Amino acid sequence: MFELRVLNGQHQGAALPLVGEQWSIGSAEQQDLALDDSGVESLHCRLQRLDDSWTLNAEEGAVCDEEGHSQASVDLTLNTAFMLGSVWLCVSPAGDEWP
Repeated sequence: MFELRVLNGQHQGAALPLVGEQWSIGSAEQQDLALDDSGVESLHCRLQRLDDSWTLNAEEGAVCDEEGHSQASVDLTLNTAFMLGSVWLCVSPAGDEWP
């Protein structure tokens, strides 16, 4: 089992169990993970899993890799942070320690 972890901001410490293949992230309540922080758009991005690969695709907002570079799409590595608006997140195995 994997989870999407919120590393800072208003929802720091929150974790979304990742069951399925695609999740929506944004400020709107209907998103799978709703974040009220500054710079987070209504439907900011979508997280997708295909086998052992994780990809973050921008929708209404920019996604930034671990170095803070804005990208249209980011291939994620487990336990490596990425940024949406002002919020840092990561995908991790549920049993791993938090960074």
